[in-house]
Amino acid sequence: MTGYRRFIAYVYEYTHGKKGNGKGFIRVEAKDGICRMDYKLTGICSREYVPARIYGYIREQEECIAILLGECDLAGNSVQFTLELPQNNIENSSYGLGDIKGLVILSQTGETYGSGWDDQPIQLDTIRFPEKIERSQSIQEMEKEEPEVKMEVTSEKISQEISNQEESQEEVIVVDTKMQETEKFMPFSDGSVLECQRITPEDYELLDNKERGLLNNQFLRHGFSQYGHLLLGVREEDKKHILGVPGVYERQEALMAGMLGFPYFKETGEKQSDGKPQGYWYRVVDTK
Repeated sequence: MTGYRRFIAYVYEYTHGKKGNGKGFIRVEAKDGICRMDYKLTGICSREYVPARIYGYIREQEECIAILLGECDLAGNSVQFTLELPQNNIENSSYGLGDIKGLVILSQTGETYGSGWDDQPIQLDTIRFPEKIERSQSIQEMEKEEPEVKMEVTSEKISQEISNQEESQEEVIVVDTKMQETEKFMPFSDGSVLECQRITPEDYELLDNKERGLLNNQFLRHGFSQYGHLLLGVREEDKKHILGVPGVYERQEALMAGMLGFPYFKETGEKQSDGKPQGYWYRVVDTK
């Protein structure tokens, strides 16, 4: 019989990698080979759906390895749910409950919660998450690894959402003063992303209600503060819209982009003086 174990772990919010306010607790109980985790958390208000993933992390020498434990919805004032998993060989990883040193909860809209179970602080940029964020992957491979919000929307619908004044047309017609300043441009020479526009977080009216949480996304706001714009475009291969955050491909930025919901990177062909490729971190988004 596997040994009995029971404890309570507190959960905190992490902003820019720093520990913040308490957000609830987890009651962990392991018995007869089954681990039960009862979560009681302060949720994210004013949103209908906030999907998130729960990871346990293992410390191996100087590296932290994350294991996906489950998924949850963080919407609402109060969130309560239960995860059950094997006490040993979690997700066929050869690791058990005794190896887990804490949890990280990552929402698709950018919020990050953490619960440390040992004496060492949680350092998000040192945790290796299972999602691959390699530029060499094809779009199809990446979509298998990271569930995304799907969308099928025509350019006519985007035009209606921007202006609310003109009838639908085959091309996007920008009519208000703010959007007249955003220009169509072609950052990608291979033609794989069409109808690219520079937009700002103020253009939230383009997004479906369930995407409004992206306005609070830390990675998005950081990229906008650095570069002064975001990218909205149409992927040529499947006509799906993408939201891009300008940036540079490097290890630390790749980790943060992946954790905060922008797992894919597309180069523009330009490079920094140190040789690092410039481009856009992006995700598929839904609009009205």
